[in-house]
Parts: sequence; C-alpha cells; structure tokens
Amino acid sequence: MKGQADISSQIGENHPDCIGTMIELAECYEKQEKFDDGIAMCDQIIEGLRRISYSEHPLERKTQQQKDRLIKDGDAKKAQ
Repeated sequence: MKGQADISSQIGENHPDCIGTMIELAECYEKQEKFDDGIAMCDQIIEGLRRISYSEHPLERKTQQQKDRLIKDGDAKKAQ
C-alpha cells in the first residue's frame, strides 16, 4: 500500500476514527477558547497523521493552520 504506513500504526490512537475524533475535539477547544489544550491536541493529530502516511496527509496542513490560529488567538487573548 503505497503512501500508507504499517497497518499496526492504525490501531489505537492512530486509527483514522480516533484521529477524526481528535480533530473534532481540537475544534471544540478552539470554540471554547481553550487555546493550550487545542494546540496540544493539534500536535497529537499531526503526529498521528505522520505515522499513518508516508507523505503529507491532506489533513496535516489544515491542522497546522488551526494550530497557528490557536497560537495567534491565544497570544492576542493574553495581551488583553
């Protein structure tokens, strides 16, 4: 299977359903302005996506953009 890592990487937290749930949780953290939790979740998502794909997973860029937004919004909130 070209472009897909070892099948054992899809068990547990690297399972696509688990990563999908983590993506939803990161969005919830963002809406609740829980910036640090959202950033940490984005890091876990990106790591999981890298483990299941040899090339950049399509959701990796989107998750990185969300992380950048969380950092920016968190910094702005702290500056107030």
